[in-house]
Amino acid sequence: MQDGSLNLATAPAIYSQEGFFESNVYEEQEIKEWGSIQIDYEKPEGTSINVLTRSSIDSLKWTDWQEVENFRIQSPDGNYLQYKLEFFTQDTSISPIVYEVRFYR
Repeated sequence: MQDGSLNLATAPAIYSQEGFFESNVYEEQEIKEWGSIQIDYEKPEGTSINVLTRSSIDSLKWTDWQEVENFRIQSPDGNYLQYKLEFFTQDTSISPIVYEVRFYR
């Protein structure tokens, strides 16, 4: 290598087989019946994503995490909502990618 030269090398990405993301807490002024959740994502073959939510009336005591079914939020009514995404891959060189998460009532 000469002075002032730059050599670059690439290495394959290595992802964990499992991981998760917990969102910030979303607050509503009035108790709300939660509707549906829409996730824009890329899910290569051999990967999967689970979507779960939990809710609270006072942000201190939370329900258990409940899996979303057919995009419908199963968590009870409340003033607060949080979602969790669980990521899985069989091939550690690829991973699912989430671009956007939206809620609907």
